[in-house]
Amino acid sequence: MTKKLGDKDLSPRRRRTKTRSDKGVRRKQYRGKPVKKKRKIQGKLVLYKSKRNPWDPLKFEFWSIDRMSLDGFHHFHRNVRNKVRRIVYGKNKVCFTIDPIDINTRDKFELFCEQNLWQGNFLVMMRCHAKNPYHNSPKGVAKVSIRETSEGLRARLTPSFKNRGLYRYSWWWKG
Repeated sequence: MTKKLGDKDLSPRRRRTKTRSDKGVRRKQYRGKPVKKKRKIQGKLVLYKSKRNPWDPLKFEFWSIDRMSLDGFHHFHRNVRNKVRRIVYGKNKVCFTIDPIDINTRDKFELFCEQNLWQGNFLVMMRCHAKNPYHNSPKGVAKVSIRETSEGLRARLTPSFKNRGLYRYSWWWKG
């Protein structure tokens, strides 16, 4: 007989969902390292002290934005195909370690892209802390479009929502 909505499975064979035994209790360690202390001391917020120096080199990844192939498109079920975006991110990835002084304004950033990338559209990705097995995840901070003109390659940060991500890094990004 099938289960109805809201029924409980009382079968002893079914594996129960594992939950934390110390739920509601402050952890002493997270992934083998001691947990940071609370930042509020006697009601006053203590500023976070970063371990990185403000002018250390930054790691950027440029992911190409390509059109999906017809074979890849046909992998989807025919009823779902009209809802699929035919764009593939990160087919070609290029990684750079860059000094923040070299890219702290829009003009410098576009000049760097013209010198080091080829014609096409790219997502600019930076790594951030994440609570996953790898302890980091890529986050899109900008979108770059590079076109061939009579003077040569011309790059421009496209006006989109993703370019607001660079303003999070106000300690080096001047806009």
